Amino acid sequence: MYMSSIVKMKMSTNPRLLNDVLTMYKSTFYALKELIDNSIQAKAKKIDIKLIPSSCSEDSINYKRIENIEIEDNGEGVPFSEFEGSIMKIATENKSEGKGVGRFGALQIGKQVKIETAAFDKAKGKYTHTSIEMTAENILSAKDLEKVEFPIETEETDQQCNPFYKVTISNLYQYLPEKIRKKNKLSEEFSDMASFKQALFETYPFDVFEGRISFVVNGDELQREHFLLDAPRLIRKLLTCSDGKEHEIRLMLYRVNLKNSDISIYFQTERGGIKQSIAKYSYVSPWHTPDLGAWFVLIDSDLITPDMMVDFAIADFGNDAKGIQQTIKDAIDEFFKKDNRKFVSFVDRLQADKNYPYHQLTKNPSLEESLFNHTAYILELDQKLLESSSPARGVVYPMMKKLIEDGNVEFLYGEILKLSKESREKFTDLLELTDH
Repeated sequence: MYMSSIVKMKMSTNPRLLNDVLTMYKSTFYALKELIDNSIQAKAKKIDIKLIPSSCSEDSINYKRIENIEIEDNGEGVPFSEFEGSIMKIATENKSEGKGVGRFGALQIGKQVKIETAAFDKAKGKYTHTSIEMTAENILSAKDLEKVEFPIETEETDQQCNPFYKVTISNLYQYLPEKIRKKNKLSEEFSDMASFKQALFETYPFDVFEGRISFVVNGDELQREHFLLDAPRLIRKLLTCSDGKEHEIRLMLYRVNLKNSDISIYFQTERGGIKQSIAKYSYVSPWHTPDLGAWFVLIDSDLITPDMMVDFAIADFGNDAKGIQQTIKDAIDEFFKKDNRKFVSFVDRLQADKNYPYHQLTKNPSLEESLFNHTAYILELDQKLLESSSPARGVVYPMMKKLIEDGNVEFLYGEILKLSKESREKFTDLLELTDH
């Protein structure tokens, strides 16, 4: 049996932080991301996102591609007895409950927001379902927000129900006739369904990869297979550690569909039968080029224990840290050197050229030499200096070396090298990878 009622609640606000609550995120996607983060903090295992179009025909003048946005999770929910402290307390710095300031990020996207939640209320010994509707005008126009009463609809029952937390955003700024700020417009991530799913994956890649959270967008669950470009590759390495024992280090390499062409290394361990990433590192391999795309490398070994889950650092491996780090780097370099035959062949020809400005050739080139090789490779794709035996190499290569030594890589890119659009994009990726 359900017992329903409507009560009035006032918002409790910290004036020092109030101005930061609305339009505080750099885009509407980041505002939505804050709502998702809140769901994750509330221990949600499933987050259902719906970008709902108008119910009228697409040919209608009133049609909106996204009229309402819903985000619903199966996290802990908020019982009625905690609703006032958790939801009505605005501009709090305390996010331990998983529902902090970010819930008001919805008002950056639309002028009207409805929050619904269900949970078991220990204080009442019953299950409660509570909801509130608010508008940006209610908050922004109030001279004293703490005196404004909001109607809260609540019902309680002895019947068991699943906890949830749901935010519905409507009256989106995107479609309002008046001039609106850029931060209130739907950002490029909302341009189409594929772009939205891609942005969601790029934001929470290992929640998707490891199945920690099920993201469902308009009824379609994101699967890691949607973002894999090839079958994963497994590399096994044995390392004799300071304990005198051989330990296996397993590297699983995934080529993934991401905008940035970088290598991300994730250490993972197992807890409760579930593999979890505990640390992320970026690595710039001298044999990886932007045209190979982005890669995830998962590191798994019995050396990585659940005790390392908090504040993990490679130094936690003690005396074996350098050996483990070098083993991983060598394995990745060997993989890309073998896989990237076109670039390896080019480097061999480049190093044999009389105009090559580095004379002491090493197995593992320095970052500076590696950046030179990559720059020369991108230039070769456009200008064919080496292939055509162009005499310009005698001027261009020393100039490139000097500009790289001086840290003027952007000047080299912007003023010296005349590249095609595709090569400019590759060069931009290279700059982002090296952070030179």
